[in-house]
Amino acid sequence: MLGRLARWLRILGYDTVYGSNRDDSDLLRIASDEVRILVTRDKNLHRRAVRQRLEAHFLEPASLYDSLDSLRNRYGIILKLETISPRCSLCNSPLHTANKETIKTVPISIQQRHLEFWHCPGCGKTYWQGTHWENMRTFLTSNSERRHAKS
Repeated sequence: MLGRLARWLRILGYDTVYGSNRDDSDLLRIASDEVRILVTRDKNLHRRAVRQRLEAHFLEPASLYDSLDSLRNRYGIILKLETISPRCSLCNSPLHTANKETIKTVPISIQQRHLEFWHCPGCGKTYWQGTHWENMRTFLTSNSERRHAKS
C-alpha cells in the first residue's frame, strides 16, 4: 500500500487521492475522470492504466524517499515542505490559516510557542510547525544530501 507516500505528497502540497479501499476499476475511473496520475506498485493495474492511455507511474518496492525521488525525477515534484498551499495529510482538503484565538483543540503551551497554525475544514485537524515538522524537514534534507553524495 502507498498510504504513507500519499500522506507525504499531501504534506508537500500535492492534491493526492488514496484508494486503499477501492477496486482497480474504481481507481482507473478516478484517474480518468479527474485526470490524475495513477501511482501504483501493482503491475497489472499499471498495465491496465497504460492500455487505457492514462498517465501511470509504476513504483518498484523502495524506501519512502526513493519513491518520492522517483516521482521527482519523472514529474518534477518539489521535495520541500509546503506552507503556501498546504493540504491535510489525512483527508487531502486544502488547509486554511487559523487564528490563534479561534483554535480550541491546541493546548495553550503550543499556542504560546508557535505563531502559525492551519486548520482543516474537512476533518477539523489543526497543524503547526512543531518538532514533527522539523523531523520531516530533516528527513527530506538528509536523504537529499545522501543522494547527492552518491552521485
